[in-house]
Amino acid sequence: DLKSNAGMSSRAEVGAALRLGSLCALPSWLSAMVLSHWPTSAFLSRKSALFLQCRARLELQGRWIGLLLRAKSQGASGSARLDFFSSVSVVACDMMLGVAACRLLNHTFSAEVLASCSALHHWTYGKALVSLVTWLMGAPADFKLNRELTSFAGGVCMSMFSLWEKCAAELLGPRAGLLVFRAASLLCALGGASLGLALLMDLLSIASLPLFLAYSGISRCWQLFFRSLYTLTLLFRCKKHNVLRSRVDHHNFNLEQLLMGVILLSVIVFLLPSVFMFYAFFAAAWTCVVAVYSLLGMIVFCLSHSPCFPLAVGFVEPLAWNHGLTLSLREGPCAPDGRPSVKRLVQHEVFQLSLRPLRWPGDALQPMLRAWASNSSHLEPQRQHGILAGLASGDAVSLQPLALRSKGDELLAVSWASFLEALQLLRG
Repeated sequence: DLKSNAGMSSRAEVGAALRLGSLCALPSWLSAMVLSHWPTSAFLSRKSALFLQCRARLELQGRWIGLLLRAKSQGASGSARLDFFSSVSVVACDMMLGVAACRLLNHTFSAEVLASCSALHHWTYGKALVSLVTWLMGAPADFKLNRELTSFAGGVCMSMFSLWEKCAAELLGPRAGLLVFRAASLLCALGGASLGLALLMDLLSIASLPLFLAYSGISRCWQLFFRSLYTLTLLFRCKKHNVLRSRVDHHNFNLEQLLMGVILLSVIVFLLPSVFMFYAFFAAAWTCVVAVYSLLGMIVFCLSHSPCFPLAVGFVEPLAWNHGLTLSLREGPCAPDGRPSVKRLVQHEVFQLSLRPLRWPGDALQPMLRAWASNSSHLEPQRQHGILAGLASGDAVSLQPLALRSKGDELLAVSWASFLEALQLLRG
């Protein structure tokens, strides 16, 4: 009876493993097929978080066949099998959170939610930013600004905000809001919570487009004024910047050049407070948008690289993942069997073979930290040096999603042979 029960349990485990492997191998093959025909758009790769997240999910699922085939040569305790279960657990947790988010959206969705979103959009561009621009066109903080420049810049910004609000009111009606809600719930149910958050990031970048245009134009003006002030400072010191050699050289200017420098310096000095006030307040408003966008991007990154499986394995079986074997030589007044020796003066040398355990939770979070470092290297130059440094120098900081890349080896060649080989491996 015990043998028959053991045989039945082993057959049940083999059947469960076969079903699980089949469910994982088929999406992996389909993901690799879709990824081989995935469009390579430079604009979408830089601006669309949903595009990058879909590609990252396809890359992650497309690696499953390769990991299963690698596990064939490494055995049951190979790292490829552990990596396979880790990537499957990431997708499974994301899918479960997506289903929960879909049910939450279906329960909480109503016409009042769409009205609240529309009211928030109207308050942002119809009241908050318009009142800010009107305040800047006056005398903010008792600064005596140039009235002609502030009237021109404020008129351009207010016209752009009002035009955007009218276009949004025409296009974003109840039907459009319902369509966006259905698309978000469908993405959460089929692709997980990370795809829904990526769609929310794209919607935020579209909604903040006029604010970015105003901030970008004013940042260009501030950068031009700042560089001009630096150039004129060098001029009065009889120096100039050598563009070819990237250095500051001494130069003898004549009287006409110095007179032109004085005129330009007077114009820039009198216009600089007006440009600075516009740039400071629009940079502060844009920093709030960048903070919300970066927070959503961090959540998407954590969902795509969550170390739930390594942490669970570390609590259940601490030696499943380790740093390998270590051989050490120990000396002591004990016998080789561990009992105290009669002759205390005799030193015994013992070779000890042991496993080096992982350091928790640092080693479990190390793959996620490596992925973060790899993704950060593909950011724009001003994002690599820091957002605050870019704001101080006048560089326009744009909304750029993380270039989520799957870790590990390259994708296996897409073919029926690899798919069938993986299924045969699971049957074996």
